[in-house]
Amino acid sequence: MQNKCIECNAALEANQMECAYCGTTRQNFDEELLIDLMAIKRKYELAYARGNQLIIEPLLADEYSYNLTDGGVVENPVGKTAILKNAGLDTNFISYNISNEELLERTADRAVISCVQTIVRRTPLSEFDPYIFRTKLIFVRREGRWQIASENCVSIDENGDEIL
Repeated sequence: MQNKCIECNAALEANQMECAYCGTTRQNFDEELLIDLMAIKRKYELAYARGNQLIIEPLLADEYSYNLTDGGVVENPVGKTAILKNAGLDTNFISYNISNEELLERTADRAVISCVQTIVRRTPLSEFDPYIFRTKLIFVRREGRWQIASENCVSIDENGDEIL
């Protein structure tokens, strides 16, 4: 079975991982899954910042739970109903980024990733205020699509140290 290179469209054999023409490396299933899950998380964060409940609702599992430890204080968990109720246009939102992502666990219907999330918002003084979290995300696969089942976040500083 032949595949094609995603960059130059050259023919690749089924077991060939690197294109001989352009050097592009084919991704394995775990890498592709990680990219797909991060795309879901990005889509959710952008929809939440825009207050778009129609996009948010199918991205979250019914049992969704958001847990935050901020400055050593564990906040009350927030569920899907509260997220949908509180979603509104955030005029101070600037950007969202995921980094240091790693697939920790994968089964046919469940995946767990760890990552660092950075949300940048404008403050009242027009300065930029980054919120950085070390996060463990659990995804479940329902009716053929991945949904976010839970997020466990810990606030960290620019050096990756937990904020106490």
